[in-house]
Amino acid sequence: MRILFLSGWFPYPPDNGSKIRILNLLRGLSGRHRVSLISFYDSPPGERQMEALRSLCQDIHGLPSRSFSPCRPRALLGFFSPTPRSLLDTHSPPMAQAIREQVRKHNYDLVIASQITTAAYWKAFAPLPAIFEELELGALATGAGLRAWSPRRLRRMLTWLKVRRYVAHLLPHFRACTVVSTKEKELLHQVAPHYRNVAVIPNGVDLSSYGGIVVERQRKRLIFPGSLTYPANDDAVRFFLKEVFPRILQEEPETSLVITGRFPRQLSPLPPSVHLTGWVEDVRPWIAGSWVTIVPLRQGGGTRLKVLESLALGTPVVATSKGAEGIEGEAGRHFLLADDPPSLAAAVLRLLRDEAFWQSLSEQGRQLVGEKYDWGSVLPRFLDLVEECAR
Repeated sequence: MRILFLSGWFPYPPDNGSKIRILNLLRGLSGRHRVSLISFYDSPPGERQMEALRSLCQDIHGLPSRSFSPCRPRALLGFFSPTPRSLLDTHSPPMAQAIREQVRKHNYDLVIASQITTAAYWKAFAPLPAIFEELELGALATGAGLRAWSPRRLRRMLTWLKVRRYVAHLLPHFRACTVVSTKEKELLHQVAPHYRNVAVIPNGVDLSSYGGIVVERQRKRLIFPGSLTYPANDDAVRFFLKEVFPRILQEEPETSLVITGRFPRQLSPLPPSVHLTGWVEDVRPWIAGSWVTIVPLRQGGGTRLKVLESLALGTPVVATSKGAEGIEGEAGRHFLLADDPPSLAAAVLRLLRDEAFWQSLSEQGRQLVGEKYDWGSVLPRFLDLVEECAR
């Protein structure tokens, strides 16, 4: 079968959750089908990046992405349009043209549009059968639920209403839609109650690539693996540093915190116990060398790959309910959940002090990933859906 895969992220190097998911889906698809890739990129891919994908894709076409700028004329006009402003402002005529050209040249059996960024180009590949891969609504629904009345809340509520309407009209053009969790599936049902073909395809990890990571763990080191250029991560770290970390340092002053990933150039002064690594090519040794992964997120949607990677590496996780959302595990057995600063600090301190409990959480977390979140068990469900939709 011949498949056209559309991506809003150039999937190599796989240095964020979206890229990791896309790369693993391409690996699964390429084992059974011929795949062409059209992808946006932030910077032109080099030969190493292209070579890494040539073994998976017969054709690779990259186009520059356009970042959303709320003050551009097109974005401002979006206030009067039923289409979400971000999609209007970032729309790329070259992407639409590239899709049309590929569809004319090749006899595709199916199109897979990853995330709303590329699903928005449905007119360029209609009437081919298509799958809307990974619709995420949780982040917008959370933002619309801010408690205090403010201009910010009003904007988010209006954005959420506009996205709901847009998605409800978009979905009928796709034979199926995938989401990463049952929570996202429930949100989708609220938005489009009559749309039925929704499949939960969770994020996963390739467990076979985690067994060889052997590094010495730092007993007093915490880690937050995530880029601070993502607003939800930035909010989580600011909250942790202000409200939680001082409570931990008061009890265990030798505790340190490592934050991996890109960060804004201008940051508030950080205490000496906090270390920013910047972008790292492989985050796994950093996680494996830490004692506890913290995921104190208060906003966002989907599921956190940082949680699954940590569990796969045997590093216990302390998360908020939002941080562990979508992970089908048991709090207290597979990870620890806490939502207020005293409880988060207490959970971290327990793991720093109780090695037997740390060991139990480490083993049970790794077992959970093996049972439910290894790509070896997730991919067959996705591939079955692909073949069903093509038929």
